[in-house]
Amino acid sequence: MSRLASFSTLGLSLAVLVSLWAGGCASSPTVAARAAEPPPSEFAGGNPNGEMLTGQEPEGVPEEPAEEAPVPGTGHPELDQIKKEMTIRERETYELSRHYFRVGVAFFNRNEYREAKRNFTMAYQLDPNFTKARRFLHRTGFILEERYRSFDTVKEDLVQRKHALIDQQRKELERDYNAGKRLFEASEFVRGKKLFEQCLERIRWFPYPLDTGKDYERLCKQAIRECDRRRRDQLVMERERKEEIARKMAEDEEHRIGLKRLLKIEILLKRITNALYMGEYSQAEKLCHELLEEDHENAMAKKLLHYSIQGRHARRGTEIVRDYDEHMLRSNEELAETAIIYQEYVRFPEKDRWLNVIDKRLHGVAPEIEQEPIEIQHIKRILNTRTVTLSFSDTSLANVMSFLQDITGLNIVLDPRIDAEVTLTLRLRDIVLKNALQLIMDQTSYMYIFKENTIFITEQGTIPGQGIFEIYNVSDILAKIPNFQGPDVRVFDPEGGGAGPAGGISFDDEEGEEEGEPFGPEELIALIKGATGDE
Repeated sequence: MSRLASFSTLGLSLAVLVSLWAGGCASSPTVAARAAEPPPSEFAGGNPNGEMLTGQEPEGVPEEPAEEAPVPGTGHPELDQIKKEMTIRERETYELSRHYFRVGVAFFNRNEYREAKRNFTMAYQLDPNFTKARRFLHRTGFILEERYRSFDTVKEDLVQRKHALIDQQRKELERDYNAGKRLFEASEFVRGKKLFEQCLERIRWFPYPLDTGKDYERLCKQAIRECDRRRRDQLVMERERKEEIARKMAEDEEHRIGLKRLLKIEILLKRITNALYMGEYSQAEKLCHELLEEDHENAMAKKLLHYSIQGRHARRGTEIVRDYDEHMLRSNEELAETAIIYQEYVRFPEKDRWLNVIDKRLHGVAPEIEQEPIEIQHIKRILNTRTVTLSFSDTSLANVMSFLQDITGLNIVLDPRIDAEVTLTLRLRDIVLKNALQLIMDQTSYMYIFKENTIFITEQGTIPGQGIFEIYNVSDILAKIPNFQGPDVRVFDPEGGGAGPAGGISFDDEEGEEEGEPFGPEELIALIKGATGDE
């Protein structure tokens, strides 16, 4: 009868407990079904009376924790630090709970059940989800004849687990909500919105009501709307900021182009002034047109263009008058000279006349040769007038040219094809810059030319000279010269008895004319090629 009463009491207790738990957990079918299952673990190893079966040993090794997943970062240093500290505290609580459980198992195996119960109680209080600690705690209570409290123990255990789960969920909800607020205050609206949405999901799917003292559902919805609004404002401000940066860059570029244009105009004005000062009116007129293409309304350029044209016309008029006077003087001298009778067959001009008049005549019909730019003339003037003192010992050509560029202010460029590291040794004092540069070229076997208004150092023979087109009149060379035959003069010996006129000389009156051997264009071309080369 006692055994039957025990079974009846236990069955009734379990039925009442299941009904209470099912009524409190109707919103969660999974939790209710799990609570409705009979707890066989409380009776493992014992009979229905709660007595331990001999020869059976309890499990002495607690379950090992699953490998801890890495803590995902939120991107906010303070939140990451708080999350890391919470993970460390949870780990410490877990390890301490397992330690109490292992100590309790050791006391349990030595039949010291009161110490074992105390340690199991500590382990279960530290981790309410520790199933083995709860099972061994109930088993130890049964051994210590606390069977009359089995119903209350299971009920209190379930209630504690429910409260612990609710408390844990409330703390996580408050933690995520506070983290979202911190992200919102840090203008991280996208990440803050995600945390607020996670809080709403927790509230909607958690099976128990959360008594937090705040309406987190309303606060999260309001925070989400505020995040969306602030995010839109942030995007508008970001777009305006980018537009402002682009506008500022455009203004800076326009200002830079304007300064470059003003600098070009200033340089052109300076070159025009120098050209007018040196009397290069054609060059000045060309530069004025270039300046007017850059700035159509430049009054100074128009005035300088007018001066350039007037100067060119005045110079041309002066040259015409001078040439006319010289031509008239030369004509009068030649006319006076023709009245003098000379006995010589060929009379060469005097030296002064040859050097000053005849030698200056153009030898061919050639176009006007373009004069050198003003910059090249300036460079040549410096080369011919500046004196330098040099002292180099095993110094590379690049360093020597850099030194000359620093002390003279001239632009010197080295051809990339030459060896700029070739060394030279040179000691000169108060020597003209042109001669010093030529000595440097002699030591390095290079040459210098004027290119793009700079002194360009390159290899010899790589830069051809500038050709000049000139036309010569060769009609006198190609003309056929007539060959007039003289009379046939014959001398006779009077003693020979030959017939003939007196004096022994006779003339043949028949005279003929023969054309000389022609010298054609082909022969002239062959002659020029033979003297200058096949090209």
